[in-house]
Amino acid sequence: HIAIAFPIGDRWGAGFGIRPFSQIGYNFQRDASINGNPQTFDFDGTGGVNEVFVGVGTQLNKNLAVGVNGKFLFGQKTEIKRVVFGNGNSGNFFNTLDQNNIKFNDVTFDLGVQYFKNMGKNHRIIGGLTVSPLSDIGATQSRLIRSYEGREGFEQIKDTVFQLDETPIDFNLGSRIG
Repeated sequence: HIAIAFPIGDRWGAGFGIRPFSQIGYNFQRDASINGNPQTFDFDGTGGVNEVFVGVGTQLNKNLAVGVNGKFLFGQKTEIKRVVFGNGNSGNFFNTLDQNNIKFNDVTFDLGVQYFKNMGKNHRIIGGLTVSPLSDIGATQSRLIRSYEGREGFEQIKDTVFQLDETPIDFNLGSRIG
């Protein structure tokens, strides 16, 4: 990440930067059986969200400062789930492929306060609090669920069960206190 901060006069300061906000990276399998027929559940998730931020703060008196950060969140997450019966070529069942992609693109903000207390000439105690209010950030979702025969990478699509193209959604971003 990159962050730059600088003073503006005696009591003001500003900063800006870019940093990761979240990251997704998982890949695991779970094996099961239905009426003696083996099946495998594959789960794969990649992507993440980044933030570009601009902040400004001011020192209200010798012991108290407040500030606010405006943030632009952007990025995407992709989740792929598969249900594979047998070795992928089971004549009794069709395999299932669920591809879900969410692209994030919205703004939010944080508020902060700091308290300073000098402890002699060379020491200072600083306490701070940041609050990120509960907000919904805008995103678009594309999702495709299909049944298929064959192995991964050599799928023969049999049917589309569900399709959603670039649909606007709100993604709940929980409140945070730090």
